[in-house]
Amino acid sequence: MEPPNKWNISPSGQYVIVMRNDQGTVFMEQGQPETRLNREYCSMIEIKTGCITAEQTGEICGAGWQPSQGARWGTDAQTSMMLTRDRPSASNKLAFINAGQPAHLLIHDASGADNLLRCDPLSSTNREPYRKIAAALKAEGARFDA
Repeated sequence: MEPPNKWNISPSGQYVIVMRNDQGTVFMEQGQPETRLNREYCSMIEIKTGCITAEQTGEICGAGWQPSQGARWGTDAQTSMMLTRDRPSASNKLAFINAGQPAHLLIHDASGADNLLRCDPLSSTNREPYRKIAAALKAEGARFDA
């Protein structure tokens, strides 16, 4: 993972983008050559809360901050994806659980339950979704995250 530099911080000072490169080897069937894979990822982090608002890979990671545009990453659509659309919330996690996704898998992405609480702190408006997520985690045996 590369340490942040001034180009990683939004002009508004509200966000930082952190780039990382994951590498690994895929072992094929016996007699087949192994394959080395390499993929670059980027994580958008809200500095005030520590919330990882998005984890992406591909072209969007190279978009860059738009000078004198506050917190604009690339195009309007890319900004929406990185700052708001993918931002974890209890209600969107619960919607995935209700659609059949295993709760424990949803909580383990992007730093897990800790990140969900940083992005969507417990309040009177989200208490019920959090209660239902905890119940789903307990039902799956993931008591630590519940």
